[in-house]
Amino acid sequence: MVVLGALLLVLAAVLLAGIVTSSTTPVDVEAFGTGLDGVSAGELFVLGACTGALAVVGFGLLLGGLARSRARRRSAKQEVRAVRGERESLAEENARLQAELEQRERDAAAYPAGTSADAGAVREDVDLPASDSERGRHRLTGR
Repeated sequence: MVVLGALLLVLAAVLLAGIVTSSTTPVDVEAFGTGLDGVSAGELFVLGACTGALAVVGFGLLLGGLARSRARRRSAKQEVRAVRGERESLAEENARLQAELEQRERDAAAYPAGTSADAGAVREDVDLPASDSERGRHRLTGR
C-alpha cells in the first residue's frame, strides 16, 4: 500500500511538471463573475491541483471530526451503561439489605427482650478463643 501510494505521488508530480512546462499558451478563465486573464494552461492546472488538495484536506478534517464525535458518543454510551448497571446492582443490594432488616425486625418483634429463639444454640458467626489463656482466665486467677 505504501509503495503504491508513493508510486502514485511520483506519477502525479511528473504529470504536473510535464503540464506546467509544456503548456505556455495564455487562457482566459472566469468563475463566479471573476476572471483571470493571461493565465497559462500549466498555471491553471496548478490552481486546479491546489483546489483539489484543499478539498482533500477539508474532507479529511471532516472525517476526523466525525470519527472523534462518534468516539465521544460511544464512550458516553458505555459510561451510561456502566452507571445503569451499577445502579441496578445497588438497587438489588438495597432490596436484599431491606429484606434482611425487615426479617431482623420481625424476629425482634416475635421474641421480646430477654427471650430468644436460639437462647441455648451455639452461634456459628462468633469466633471464640480456643484456650483458657486466650479467654483471659489467667487474669482472674492471677496466673
